Amino acid sequence: MPDLIYLNDDLDSTVERLLNDKELAGCGLDREKVVRTIESFYGDEIACAVFLKKYAVRNDNNDIIEFTLEEAKNRWAEYIATAENNFDERKPPEYFKELYDYLLPAGRQMFALGNEYVKSATYTNCVAGDTLVLTDDGLFPIRQLVEKNINIRIGGDSYPAKIWKTGNKQTETIITKEGFELTATKDHRLLLSDGSWKKIEDLNIGDRLAISGDARDFGTPKPDDSIRGYATGLFLGDGTFCGEDFSIANVRLFDDKMKLPIDKIVQYYGNKPIIKPNKISYNSKCWAEDMKSLDIYHGAKDISSSVLAQSSVFLKNMISGLFDADGGVVIQKTPKGINRGIVLTQSNRKLLQDVQNILLSFGIVSTIYKKSDKDKIASFPKGMFLCKQGWSLRISRESFIKFTEKIGFQHPEKKNKSLDAIKLAPFKDDKKYARISQ
Repeated sequence: MPDLIYLNDDLDSTVERLLNDKELAGCGLDREKVVRTIESFYGDEIACAVFLKKYAVRNDNNDIIEFTLEEAKNRWAEYIATAENNFDERKPPEYFKELYDYLLPAGRQMFALGNEYVKSATYTNCVAGDTLVLTDDGLFPIRQLVEKNINIRIGGDSYPAKIWKTGNKQTETIITKEGFELTATKDHRLLLSDGSWKKIEDLNIGDRLAISGDARDFGTPKPDDSIRGYATGLFLGDGTFCGEDFSIANVRLFDDKMKLPIDKIVQYYGNKPIIKPNKISYNSKCWAEDMKSLDIYHGAKDISSSVLAQSSVFLKNMISGLFDADGGVVIQKTPKGINRGIVLTQSNRKLLQDVQNILLSFGIVSTIYKKSDKDKIASFPKGMFLCKQGWSLRISRESFIKFTEKIGFQHPEKKNKSLDAIKLAPFKDDKKYARISQ
């Protein structure tokens, strides 16, 4: 499988990394020479490194004396031209093996990279730095995996991989009807549901991309991952920072939400809650400090990369807490049958996309759709309030069962409703694809 690389970089950083590369130490390189190579490869750092390490000519002192593709091509052309004049003096099998090893398979890619008429070519497929990658150790933005030896999970299997980064390139963002997004170079190939591959630049509206999850746990769970995960999800849904310097975590649970297992959170973080007939209010500095340790702050209540990097045990409980706070079970009878779904509604679409990716890492398929087109003022029993544009994430089909069994609600009524919904009728199989919408 190809190495994965990300896109955000600059010339100075690229030059510094190449000059400090241990495999290129003592080769007579300096900034001017390296810049020439980078310009020759249109900023592709990986191609530069491969060229300098494997293909560029060196003198007797091991100094590299060839720095651009044009110089290399001229030498390669001269080398090939010697075949006719010197063919009888050499053993043909030896010659052709040498030619093959020297020019192929990288030669064709290098030609494209060094060809002014093929500027869109890249040495390897590239995805953006915030692209999430599922590994045996957890979910990580690909930029955090650079130069690490990891095992990437694809379709239920693990594959060893090394992650590299490169310079700036033109990218495109594809969006699917189901809510998935990917930003990558135009020539990045994606697997379609029929088993074929297409470059991003060749995709059409309606093309079906293959999606897959993984039923295995990942990461190394800590003893308190269950309670910390649930507390994190509940805070993302219903919590807020308050007090001086926003140093206190607060959650207020009204009416039906008073049935949530807040007692477990209280036992873990300390401090007594304030309990009234129709409300539970709980404040905790320890809880706030824990959230901040996960890079969750006032004004930035998002699923941070620190949260994503947690174990599957943590993330399952986090999803449970979030759905307990803002999710629910929908059961509708229609002429075609019974429509059942587990739904999470938020104004933060990015948070829902992160949830969608976490769910998919557990083999649970979901769809994100727009609930309302714009912000509006709405009337509630306690007054008029601004309602932001809303988004909903929906889990249906066989993933309804997967969610209930693998994650589930801890709110007693929501839990019972999801279990009752499963008994009503069989579920259809999950769709194993996402459709290109733009």
